[in-house]
Amino acid sequence: MNKSINRSLVSILILLSSCSKEFVSMEVVRDCSGTYLKNKSGAESYVCNKDKINQFSTGDMIDVKVEIVEECYGILEEPTCLLYHPFENRIEVKAIKD
Repeated sequence: MNKSINRSLVSILILLSSCSKEFVSMEVVRDCSGTYLKNKSGAESYVCNKDKINQFSTGDMIDVKVEIVEECYGILEEPTCLLYHPFENRIEVKAIKD
């Protein structure tokens, strides 16, 4: 199996386990294209509700419960740059561990 498939499988397993009420430790990644959370395997997920983690900076490790979503809903923001930032999936942060 190649690295890309392995990363995808690990990403899916971690995120699925988080849907079962478990907190997952993830790293905050921000750039002009958006806000992302990176799991232990290095796979990044685009955060649809980034306002939930506005108090955190790039590089911060946070324990979160997330849910994979098909699309982001709400107010669409205008793109601020043309940077392409690949990601595995879209997520919503459901809870942050204190």
